[in-house]
Amino acid sequence: MTDGLRGYLICTMGRSGGNYLCELLSSTGTLGHPTEYFNPDTLRSLGMPTFADDPRARLQQALQVSATENRVYGLKIHPGQFDHFTYPNWINDLPQLKFIFLYRDDLLGQALSFAKAEQTGTWKSTSRSSVPPPQAVYDEAQIRARLGDLVLDDARWRAFFARNGLTPLRVSYEAVVADPQAAVSAVASMLGVRVDARIDPTKLRLSVQGDDESRAWREQFLRDNADVGYLDSNRIPLRFDSETRSDDSTPGDAGSVVVWGAGSSAQTIIRQRLDLSSISYFVDSDKQKHGKTCLGLPIRPPEALEDEDSCVVLISSVKYESMIRSQIERQFASHVRQVLSLDDLLEPPSRATRANVSPILADVPRSR
Repeated sequence: MTDGLRGYLICTMGRSGGNYLCELLSSTGTLGHPTEYFNPDTLRSLGMPTFADDPRARLQQALQVSATENRVYGLKIHPGQFDHFTYPNWINDLPQLKFIFLYRDDLLGQALSFAKAEQTGTWKSTSRSSVPPPQAVYDEAQIRARLGDLVLDDARWRAFFARNGLTPLRVSYEAVVADPQAAVSAVASMLGVRVDARIDPTKLRLSVQGDDESRAWREQFLRDNADVGYLDSNRIPLRFDSETRSDDSTPGDAGSVVVWGAGSSAQTIIRQRLDLSSISYFVDSDKQKHGKTCLGLPIRPPEALEDEDSCVVLISSVKYESMIRSQIERQFASHVRQVLSLDDLLEPPSRATRANVSPILADVPRSR
């Protein structure tokens, strides 16, 4: 039953303090119990593995579970989760909905935090494991990739609000950290909750993450990348090996661009960041996908690479990247000129590599 329900959707992205804000709001007992109900991994970690697979049923469950006794619900969502929630106009099923845009002013700090969390697997200050997390290592390419992702996610939310004529409550990570109660009170005011929505410190477990290592990473990144003579582009360049691309080569020399992996994560990243007219087709090892399409392009078996003379393969799967690279080396080495991963799509390129960056992927002709 949704009678009398009112609530909010926190529109945010990774490493914006979303978990912290959700805990603050939940601790009041009057502003819902927000979390990522659109993320199955989060539901399992919270001991709620029985959420329905059907998206409509899952949304109704989330409304009930997230509501406090005063019938206020709260949900949190990232752009990738929005992309994967698969039924039309689902957002219209959220009663008396208000929007909160949670962002971070310090995008570089956000990218640094993201890169470190990816390496260590420590996404919350409360994360505990019997095995010590791996040591984080400064990785300039990873930080640049995450910076580009976060800039895009931030822009997507802003475009969403503008296109729909929405005026969200704008809350920065920095403001939440500086004055948590002020941020909570702003949400209560937006919803018209008249009771005193006070944070209960006894219900808080999370703390702000940050250390000297992150500060050292920032200094090193700025030393290697700061350049006020370069304006970041809105397309991502591909770095081709210098041995396989001469200075006088033309875009047509690059051959076909084939994406290996037609999973949902691939669709999200490629649709967001690349011009689809630059891609020839997808290949995937899943036979059930063969003959179907991904983003309007055909999905073929890996053996389709045998028809290529000198193509570039972009591996879209992080989990199976090593396995795919090995398969390409064994079966298709004579047909593939270069293999790239998503982290090779560097935005912005560093000073050291900028001179060697090829034309953007959009300049590579497509053949089907």
